[in-house]
Formats: sequence, structure tokens, C-alpha cells
Amino acid sequence: MTKKKVSLMTWMATERDPNLFANVLQAAKKQYDVEHAYYLYTSGEKSKTKVLEHNLKYMEKNFSPLLEPIPIEINNPYSVEELYEKMQDALKPRLALMGDLIISTTAGTTAMYATWILLYVGGFFPLETELFSARRKQPKGTVYFEKKDTKDGPERELQKINNFKFNTYLSQLRTLEKQTDTPSQDYKYDEPRSTKGREAYNNLLKFAMVSGAPILIYGERGVGKSTAVKKLIHDLKAIVKGKDSLPIVQINCGSLDPNLAESIIFGYVPGAFTGALKDGAVGLIEQARDGILFLDEVQDLKKDVQRKLLQVFNDHCYRKVGDTSNKSIEIEFDLICATNRSEKELKQMLDMDFYDRICVYKVTLPPLRERREDIPDFWNRTWNDVCLSTGHEELISEGRINNYLSEYFAKSNLYGNIRSLRKIAFLKIAWMNEKSDKEILEMVADEEEQELENATFSQDSFFKKYESMPWKDADAQFRRDLAQWSEQKYGSLSNVEKKLGWKIRNLQNALRGND
Repeated sequence: MTKKKVSLMTWMATERDPNLFANVLQAAKKQYDVEHAYYLYTSGEKSKTKVLEHNLKYMEKNFSPLLEPIPIEINNPYSVEELYEKMQDALKPRLALMGDLIISTTAGTTAMYATWILLYVGGFFPLETELFSARRKQPKGTVYFEKKDTKDGPERELQKINNFKFNTYLSQLRTLEKQTDTPSQDYKYDEPRSTKGREAYNNLLKFAMVSGAPILIYGERGVGKSTAVKKLIHDLKAIVKGKDSLPIVQINCGSLDPNLAESIIFGYVPGAFTGALKDGAVGLIEQARDGILFLDEVQDLKKDVQRKLLQVFNDHCYRKVGDTSNKSIEIEFDLICATNRSEKELKQMLDMDFYDRICVYKVTLPPLRERREDIPDFWNRTWNDVCLSTGHEELISEGRINNYLSEYFAKSNLYGNIRSLRKIAFLKIAWMNEKSDKEILEMVADEEEQELENATFSQDSFFKKYESMPWKDADAQFRRDLAQWSEQKYGSLSNVEKKLGWKIRNLQNALRGND
């Protein structure tokens, strides 16, 4: 019977016996055709020893090119919180290249074992991933296995540990996300209530109706650029005939491993590089065929990838990494890019030809402080998502906007935008029945004030609103903005007078537009 082709992943104690990996690999090969193996090891400061260096060289010598060591900078291998965060950061960019995956959870600390389970339950790994425990093989008829290590170590066998159904809200949500390229038609997206919000989204929808013209979305971090694109896809399906199966592929350029970015986006042919899958891999660009390719945080895309994408935009064809043939793959898709940088900064960070190509249409999503009418809808959606993702769905009804939240949302600058709302939601859940909303919002306000003091603003974006005004009008508007900002920061005009020494009379005149 033909064995299933898989990639093997495991933690290994590199400061001990490197042969342990050989035993796990041997056990895996009895059931699977192991094409590639990923060897996770701790690379924090405390782990940098001569023993580790020696064992890594041993592993490379004996298992290359099958094996790919993956260093994960962990300072405390017994901290589940640190492991959970660092493992996601290290593995996420590689998952698209791994194919069918099996994971041996045996080696490492108990915290590492727990982290494998948490990542699996949370839906981090591909849907068909299998977890195993590589246990010492116990002879039949014995109750206790007496350790008899040979030169190659004790024989091991894989015991499946995920042959039961994990049933958590988080796993169900993640599974749904992976089963569908785009949100369900039944998923409700709120229409912007604010004038600025409606204007920005209507422009986005109008531009998206022009096939083949790239769109560049500007907006501060956390302003909802990804959500706007998902709503856009939802609305396009309802409006445009033949768009009901429109695929969308989102690439977070900031989280792409620079060394793997080209292979992930364009795919690669068999043998393209050491460790490549035997059958090669399909790239994300192919998955966007006749749909939309969404490059989020486009400013972080490598220059060589920018130039290759530029060639695709111009010629409507591409080649996989390592393809030396003369045959190109023809492809069509629409392009949307997003950035949290100013136009001046983006031009400095991107290849200029690439920038010129992606900004045929430009849309700026205003921050929440400029469209406060939309905040209640954003809050309700954020509260529901956080309750579900933390397993506290019973608290959904507890998140109604009260006087304290309304007052805070009306005055706060919310420099994190939706991320600020998420912070409040997480704090509310953590301090439920212990701290009042007023106390929680005071905590958040202190952090927002500190963030404001540390924030740096682009001069271009700051002064842009004044450039079309006559001097007298610009002077009055600047005074009004300064008075509003100081009142919001310090809570009242009397506090501004106490803190900064500015006279209340002058502040009031500025707010009224008087000289």
C-alpha cells in the first residue's frame, strides 16, 4: 500500500542525545513517506552552548537535506505564553510550504507539549494535521518496559493523540475560516454611519468595479483595512453577476519570512532548493486566479519580490521559483494593497515603478476619532469576536455600551483604533466582576496618553488639511485643533490651564473661531 506523503515536525532536545530524532524519524517512516522534517530547537541566550553547536552540526551532517532546523528564540522553555507566541511567529510563514503535516509532541518540556495542543485546538495548523506521541515500544506481555538502550537508542512507535474531536468555539471559527476563501454571504457587515466612513467605502466599492485597476488603501494601524476589503468582497458578490465564487487571497507582507517570501507567493518546482517538497508547491498568487490578491502591509514586501510582481502585473504571467523552462503561467487577478504609512514614507520604502503600478486608485480610511458615529458598531463586533475567541460567549450580552463607554468613545483619540477597542474588550473580560468599566477605562486612558506622547506623526499628513486654506482660515483652524486636542487630552479646559498655563479665555476663543 502506498504510504501518505507528509512533513514531520518535532521539538528536539539538542543539548542531549541527537539520536532521539533518528528514532522518531524511524517510527514515522513505518507509517508515512516522510519527505521533509522540521527540527525545532531553542535558540535563546541560555541555550547557546558548545553542546548545542556540536549537535546541530551532527544533525546537519546525518540528516541533510531531509532536515530543516528551525531556531526559536525562547528564554524560558517552561513558559507556555512565550512558547505560544514565539512558535506562531516562527511557523506561520512556513505553513504554506509544508503540505500534509504530522507532529511528534514527545520531546521537550511539558510546556512545549501543552503548546502543541493549544496551537492544534486553536486551528493554527492545517486541517489535516495529525499529532502523535513517539513512545518507547513496549514488548507484548510486559507490564513494565525495562530500558535497554542500544547504540541507536530505544525503538519507538507513533501513537496518535488527536483521534478525538476538539470542540471549542475558537477551533470552530478557525476551521470555518480555512474552509472558505471569503466570508459567507450570510455574514452581516455594518454599513458606515459616518459621512467620512461612507465616503471612503463608497469610493473603494466604485473603484473595485473597474476590473484590472489596482487600489491602494491608506489608513492608520488598526483602522479596519482588512475588514473593509472583506466587506468589499461580500458586496461585490451581491452586486456583480458572476462574482459569486470570487476568491480572495490575503498576504500579510509584514509576517512573511524574507527568505521564503518568493516561494510562498509564486510557488516552486520540484528540486528548486534544498528542502523543497518532492512535488513542488502552488503559490498564493495561483490561488488568487480570477479573483483578488490583497497585499496587506505592502511596505514590508521585499524589493526583489516587488519587481517580480511588477512583471506579473505588466505581462499577466509568471514562473515558479526554480523553473528554467521557457513556458510561463498565464494569470489574471485584481490587486488591492494596504499600508499604515504615509504616502511620502511609502514612496521611500517601495520600488518607485512598483509604487506607480499599485496606486491607480487611492482610498484613505479615516481613523475612528474622525468617524465616531461608527464606533458603536465596531465595538459590538469587537466585543462579540473577543468573547468567542476567549471562550466567554456567555458574556456577549454584558458588552452593551453604557454611559462610561459612550463618554470614553466620544472623547478618546483611540490611537490604536480597533486595536484600542480590542484592548478594552480583553480588559473587561479579565476584570469582569472585579473592576468597573470606569476603572478599566481609566487604565486604558493612561496608556493612550503615554502612546500619544511617544507617537510620531508624518508632517505631510499633519499639515495636509491646511494646505488648501487661506492663511487666516488655516491659522484659526490650527488654533481650534490645538484647543480640542488639549481639552481631550486633559479632560477639561480648566485642567489645560492648570497643566499648560494656557488661559481658558484664549482656548474658548480658539474653539469658537475668534481671534
